[in-house]
Amino acid sequence: MRVYLIGMPGSGKSTLGKKLAEAMQYAFVDLDTEIESSEGKSIPDIFEHDGEDYFRKIEKYILQKTTPDNTIIATGGGAPCFYDNMDFINNNGVSIFIDTPVKELASRVMKQIGDRPLLDGIENLEDMTRLLAGKREKRIGFYEQADIVLEDDQEIDITSLVQQVYNFDKQTAQE
Repeated sequence: MRVYLIGMPGSGKSTLGKKLAEAMQYAFVDLDTEIESSEGKSIPDIFEHDGEDYFRKIEKYILQKTTPDNTIIATGGGAPCFYDNMDFINNNGVSIFIDTPVKELASRVMKQIGDRPLLDGIENLEDMTRLLAGKREKRIGFYEQADIVLEDDQEIDITSLVQQVYNFDKQTAQE
């Protein structure tokens, strides 16, 4: 089984992914790290030198290539929203959307501004909140296709999430 974590930048996909992987005794893969390793440069450098379209094509390729069983995969925030990535995710594993309040996302992301190319030029929390709210609105239709939705403003019980993942039955969920 594969588990894909999706959500906005700063939603905690990598943090939760590492905890979930440890609890399930699965490998953990951060899609952005895999892209950087494959390309030999950082995500901001890829955006700057090759553009977003190139990045999204590489992202799709790495997403579809990074599919070993017993793996937790933290996707980039935009990964589910391009090409047929969300269909691929849902057809190849259990997807979990970490639904984090926009104000919390903004607070977290402000600390990482230089590492996130689509957020360049943001200088204050108010602008970040507005930008992320707009991005979330565009992406929510993809995110809501996830098999499991977690409200990040609540404490996540890893043991119960593991049980939820193991017990998830796609056939029953589609009915």
